[in-house]
Amino acid sequence: MASPRSPEWYRNTYRDLSTSGTVLAAGTGEAPVVTTPDAKHTIFIQKITTSITTSAAQTITYRDTSGTPIPVTIIEASAAVGTIRTIDFGARGFALGEGKNLDVVNVAGPAYGYVIECYARQTGVGQDTTIARTI
Repeated sequence: MASPRSPEWYRNTYRDLSTSGTVLAAGTGEAPVVTTPDAKHTIFIQKITTSITTSAAQTITYRDTSGTPIPVTIIEASAAVGTIRTIDFGARGFALGEGKNLDVVNVAGPAYGYVIECYARQTGVGQDTTIARTI
């Protein structure tokens, strides 16, 4: 069992949405790479690890899907092959906007693998929570 308030505790207590994948040099990222269960949930990003397999002069941006996307992190352009960037937001994580998804975007060029550790937690009041509170 995960210790209280560890990253694993949050992912076990709430909805684990962790994922991994690869983007080829001809690709332009993944949109969305992590999807919120519904508009009343918030995604919390705990850790993003990116491993560069083909270098290119374009950045790799992890961002939310709001009208004006808010960057979570940006991997620098021309990162060398073999570079591994790990961004750790702590056990609780970095909260995206309520109901927003996570995209990873770039212009064709870099190839990379990613691992995203995250969870979703209900933050908005829905009918289910209102009923449960009144019973």
